[in-house]
Amino acid sequence: MNPIAVMVSIAGAAILIICLRQLLNGGIAKFSVAIPVMSLAVLGMLGDTTLFTGGRVLQISATVIVVGGSLFPLAASWGSIRAARVPLHLAAVPLLSLWMFAVNAVGYPSLTTLATFERLAPVLVWTMVVALICTRSLTFEDLTLIACAAFGLACVLASFVALPFTPCTQFKCGPFGALFAGPFTSENYFARLACVVLLCAFFNTNTRAKWLIVLTASFVLYATGSRTSQIALAAALLAAAVWVLLGLHERSMRQVVGLVLPAGVLGVGLYLVYTAGPADFSNRGFIWTLGRTALSADWLSGKGIDTWTPQVLERNYMHSQALLLLYSAGVVALVLYAVVIGGVIRSISSESGPFKFAMAVLILILGLTEIVWNPAAVDGTVLLILPLLGMQVRASDLPGTADMPIVSKARL
Repeated sequence: MNPIAVMVSIAGAAILIICLRQLLNGGIAKFSVAIPVMSLAVLGMLGDTTLFTGGRVLQISATVIVVGGSLFPLAASWGSIRAARVPLHLAAVPLLSLWMFAVNAVGYPSLTTLATFERLAPVLVWTMVVALICTRSLTFEDLTLIACAAFGLACVLASFVALPFTPCTQFKCGPFGALFAGPFTSENYFARLACVVLLCAFFNTNTRAKWLIVLTASFVLYATGSRTSQIALAAALLAAAVWVLLGLHERSMRQVVGLVLPAGVLGVGLYLVYTAGPADFSNRGFIWTLGRTALSADWLSGKGIDTWTPQVLERNYMHSQALLLLYSAGVVALVLYAVVIGGVIRSISSESGPFKFAMAVLILILGLTEIVWNPAAVDGTVLLILPLLGMQVRASDLPGTADMPIVSKARL
């Protein structure tokens, strides 16, 4: 066994045990939702390398468990559901999944029944998650604990794979003469997970293993050699400082930033996709060139995510959040994504604003050259976006958000 991987696994085991105990103390209902989400975040991203194959079975099983496990806490708070105030940006989450499903069904009508369910599964999962968040059945603290527990599980598995380190590439190399991918096929996903978890540990002051998580996540991020994640984290921490210095907690400032920032970053992402040469951005430009060529004049409506493999590349990995959305479901998907991220920024309360703003910036910057959230799939990207969405509580509980656009005061 690799000694570095063993060291990470020992720290991961401690993190996993502590976080699971805290989740279990919150009730069996929360625990029943946490376990499948954790499984998706880790096992669903292992790929061909190792311990787990059958990602399709995992996705379907996890979907059934998440939806089924959500029924009890939602039934227990039925009165809250009927009176729940659903902010526009949270309502946009399942709507985005539904829109991507619909465009895919039209663009790729030859899907099997099983594949159709796989694309419909995210709509069901996100509907339940949004309901749990809006009724406070799942709190921000719960979601950060789920993320930290999943990270702990990933660290544990790092010692049980044949090659926790992958060879250096022509573009980058890690500090230990290799790239620390842990149990995953790519060090980039491990790095993105570490970034999210690192910020989560700062947000959730109730996390008992706070500094252990921070130190372990920092080490993993360093060992992966993932420049994209390291730069994104630096930008996120800078954003936290800007929040304080410029007084962005003021409602008028939040409104402007929530509108301009997501649209601006998505615009930059599209600019990179449409201007990059094949060798740019560690050969990501090659993928982008193929993607924009295949999309051609269908940018308004999109082509459907399942057309990517037969028409572009034999893998659904576009290395760009903007390209994923535009190719899969057109301009509408971009707008809905901007509504989600912008709404989170506008709803941030002042007392924890800097760190929460940092999380929003982290997600946006990572999306320039990576996929941070695939709303058309139930996979590890679910975990990366969950803590960001979990920042939202009832609109009436947030200072300065009484006039936030509300979709419904009745049923979800």
